Amino acid sequence: MDRIWQRLESAAKLFLVFVMGGALSYAGAFPFKPYLHNAFQGTAAVTTQVLTAFNICGSDIWYDPKPVGRAGLATGVTVSKPGHDEQGLVLATIGQTAKLLNRKGDIVHEWQRPYGDLPVANGPVGSIIPENLLYWQRAVVLPDGDLIVMINSNCLSPDGLAIARLDKDSTVKWVRHGHYNHDFDLGPDGNIYVLWQQPVASVPTRYAASLDTPLLDEGIEIISPDGKSLKRTSILEAFAKSTYSSIIESAVTMGDAKPGDRMHNNNVDVVSPAQVARLPGAKAGDVLISLRDVGALATFDVAAEKITWAMRGPWLMQHDPDILPNGNVLLFDNHGDWAKDGGSRILEVDPATGAQVWQYPAKDRPASEGELWSAIRGEQMLLANGNILVNETQGSRMLEVTRTHEIVWEYRCPFTLAASPDMRCNIMSTRPYAVNELPFLKSLPTKSAEAIPRTNFSTLD
Repeated sequence: MDRIWQRLESAAKLFLVFVMGGALSYAGAFPFKPYLHNAFQGTAAVTTQVLTAFNICGSDIWYDPKPVGRAGLATGVTVSKPGHDEQGLVLATIGQTAKLLNRKGDIVHEWQRPYGDLPVANGPVGSIIPENLLYWQRAVVLPDGDLIVMINSNCLSPDGLAIARLDKDSTVKWVRHGHYNHDFDLGPDGNIYVLWQQPVASVPTRYAASLDTPLLDEGIEIISPDGKSLKRTSILEAFAKSTYSSIIESAVTMGDAKPGDRMHNNNVDVVSPAQVARLPGAKAGDVLISLRDVGALATFDVAAEKITWAMRGPWLMQHDPDILPNGNVLLFDNHGDWAKDGGSRILEVDPATGAQVWQYPAKDRPASEGELWSAIRGEQMLLANGNILVNETQGSRMLEVTRTHEIVWEYRCPFTLAASPDMRCNIMSTRPYAVNELPFLKSLPTKSAEAIPRTNFSTLD
């Protein structure tokens, strides 16, 4: 009988949220205002909001370790060998928190602010999104302890909820609500270059014969350090008037794609003067983008609103391309390791020739070396010591690997969901720091050894 009442209650709530979503769409309230231009996309938006509100779509932010064969695995710091960055820190976004961890697995500092506590949060629909579907997708900590954070939820279309700036005590300095998603980067002037999505009612003339609506446009918005929008540009328009326009026409709808999500940009890195030498046509101040669903990397001149360089390569569904000091590009290749049935790998490529320079795991690795797998997300970054820090998002771990393919440090996410303690965490994003990059840490109260939250030596059971 209790189950029957629970199902009736869920059905009533589902109907209420659907009506609410329709009302918001009709009224033009965020996040439905753009959909008045496209009824089909509006319906998709209401549907995804309903699915999100009641977890019908599921969550890949938290996982149950038992059915996926991870029971009995140790969590926290599980590998620590000579040669890793022992003094380094790692900022990890987990659920609606950002945790600054040392290499022993201790939490040095933490930021947390539930989405519903943000000023002018996303109306009645956003306020009832379950905790297990909300997450901080990306975060960057500044020298004074301020945190720039991007907030998202599963199943949204268009993607993204907000970007905000918090101080070291998690007090909100400003927040911008909107469909900001996947990635952002800081320019040398402190401006924030952030990705956005929105539906379009019509496509550029160049694509009139090949692309149909519903279609999600994507672009770069520049936001000032105090939260003001300075410029907003369209990637779709930029490609349409470039010599690389045919790349967009090769877009395919992947199995997990949302309606109209044909490009799926997942990266923005501001190109520095030292990085332009081997990117043909690129210049300092351009941004490096990554269109997952067309398998393309490109540089985007935000000021001139044009694509200056693009290439496709031996990767599939890629994430997080980084320009290395040697001019090569390092990226997380989610499905391109054909030697291992389309597994994941870290791939270094020469952008001038497309040649594969290096990969992890090694191409001809023995079975004992282990595998890398994250169907979506995933990232890597070159460390000062020459090693690579990897975030295997759906493997729930970070690892530091050498150029000779040795794992010298590994951290498996140990945290649980407050509402469901049996659910363990995936790590949405990571960013390494040296202690001297964060002088605000000197002003924090000194913690006793007993007060430091330890995350190592726990076990999945």
